[in-house]
Amino acid sequence: MLWLVVIVVFCLTGCGKVGEPKPPFVRIPERVQNLAATQSGYNVVLSWTNPAHNVDGSTATDLATVHVTSDGASVADVTSTGAGEPQSYALPAQNWLGESRVFNVWVETTRHKVSDVSTVRAQAVDIPGSVRNVKALVDQYAIHLTWDPPEQNANFATGYYVQRMDKQSAPPLAMEAQFTDIAFDYRKTYAYQVVAARQIDNRWITGLPAVPVSIEAVDRTPPQIPTGLAIIITDGGAFVRWEANQELDLKGYFVFRNGRKINPQEPQTGNSLFDPEYQPNTTYSVSAIDEFGNESAPSAPIS
Repeated sequence: MLWLVVIVVFCLTGCGKVGEPKPPFVRIPERVQNLAATQSGYNVVLSWTNPAHNVDGSTATDLATVHVTSDGASVADVTSTGAGEPQSYALPAQNWLGESRVFNVWVETTRHKVSDVSTVRAQAVDIPGSVRNVKALVDQYAIHLTWDPPEQNANFATGYYVQRMDKQSAPPLAMEAQFTDIAFDYRKTYAYQVVAARQIDNRWITGLPAVPVSIEAVDRTPPQIPTGLAIIITDGGAFVRWEANQELDLKGYFVFRNGRKINPQEPQTGNSLFDPEYQPNTTYSVSAIDEFGNESAPSAPIS
């Protein structure tokens, strides 16, 4: 009976159906994805996404090095940022402006398995220099930036990127040498950097950046001096009238009689005022004040 028990145990443990043999993992990484070449300043920037998987479908867990070559010559061997992660590499291009070059990128694992090669072609072009005389002014609920075109390659400056340094989003593109920002907090300090850009077909290539300019968001700009002042004399006094100012933050006007304010406590909101104390040879002038307390100089007196 003992031998029978042994046979039964043997069959229970060793008589199961033999499965199909599984192929060994082939841990060769897929090729890099989305390889692209863009120019920024005098650099050509290669960007891509590292493979997330190997060619056998397994996860690419051991990516080690990304190899970059240019026209067959080695450019760089850089450490991989990881499977499925974006990566980039910048190459100086000032010595090959006007030329076209082919770049190859592939990845290698810690076991020295290499992916297929991804290829992209890039042509470097000349760019505009830095813009000049960047100025910032706070007025009428806005920060206004102005600048002069660059001295170097000014003919290439067909647009301007304006980057507010506290924002991570893509900077807006201005087509003229001015920009207005209305989305800010009063009394905070902001820095702006303006970069001229060259358009080639549907591509915009940034030039050399200018030194950032900083400004505190406080309006210290007075309104324009009122114009068109006139006096209409009546039996009971005189009407003083002037052309209305167009500032968005205008609070009102002060009217001066012989150099002294008629309404020192509160500015006149309309663009006229009746003075019952008019006397012959009285002179009048008008100043404008905004909501931030900035007052213009008085207009030239008239009588």
